[in-house]
Amino acid sequence: MLAKQAWRLIHDEQSLFYRVYKARYFPNRSFLMAELGSNPSAVWSSLLVAREVLREGSTWQIGDGNSIEDTLVWIKNKEKTFTVKTAYRVALRLKSGALAEYSSAQEHGITWRKIWKLNVPPKVRTFLWRACSNCLPTRDSLNHRKIQVEATCELCRQEPETVAHSLWKCPFTRNVWALGSGRVHKCSNEVVDFFLFFKHM
Repeated sequence: MLAKQAWRLIHDEQSLFYRVYKARYFPNRSFLMAELGSNPSAVWSSLLVAREVLREGSTWQIGDGNSIEDTLVWIKNKEKTFTVKTAYRVALRLKSGALAEYSSAQEHGITWRKIWKLNVPPKVRTFLWRACSNCLPTRDSLNHRKIQVEATCELCRQEPETVAHSLWKCPFTRNVWALGSGRVHKCSNEVVDFFLFFKHM
């Protein structure tokens, strides 16, 4: 039901519901790009959680660039219309995946705690947490979320732009690491999972 309300924040821009939430939480961007913000209400926090169901169950239908605009369409039924029933199925699949992530978090708990205890600005800790959680908006990640973008790294054009590639494997990134002191840049370039690489470091 929360996903249904989140769907309204994308498609029903004339409603009072949309206008109130846009003014309060995402005045300069779309709902899909909105952030939690400071002092969010419980409802807003819940809507952002429900937004993940929409991202998983929909895709962009590209317009013609003139009269027809790009539209987010539901892909979990033949009619391509959002229903609570199909959204519930998507939510169950996401939940099973979240349980697996929780198990992983328990296994690697020491590393996660070290991230949050680092003596760096909060935004750096948050960025590192997002990188290790593989939830940075890389081209590869956006492509997997059915957003129509080229998955290849825009800088080197050699591999998909994953977190590991962006922050370590890309030749341009390696050049930046080479400028630093110490021997960190001499570590292996064969990195697939950024979290496991960070844990090893």
